[in-house]
Amino acid sequence: MNLIKETSAATFELDVLNSDNPVLVHFGKTSSAPCRQIAPLLQDVAQKYQGDLSVVRLDVDAEAPLAAKYGIKAVPTLIFFKYGANVDQLVGAPTSATLQHFIDANL
Repeated sequence: MNLIKETSAATFELDVLNSDNPVLVHFGKTSSAPCRQIAPLLQDVAQKYQGDLSVVRLDVDAEAPLAAKYGIKAVPTLIFFKYGANVDQLVGAPTSATLQHFIDANL
């Protein structure tokens, strides 16, 4: 079961900025090997923190203006949002331990 929600410019405000829970946004591309590589890690995170943290994915090719608004220059980029604010980001494909530390530091 996929617990990672796809978001877009049309739903970003509802899915991310107005979320009651913290949100981890994966800015990525389907053609990117590193983005595909971290997909299972993000699925594990979505399952582990279900109810406490939302994990969403935004396709930077389909949503280039929104990606530009958040300064996305490389994929994958993970941005942690709390109460609608961008609180931290991680660029590149993290290891499981690095991703865990990133989440724990921001929750």
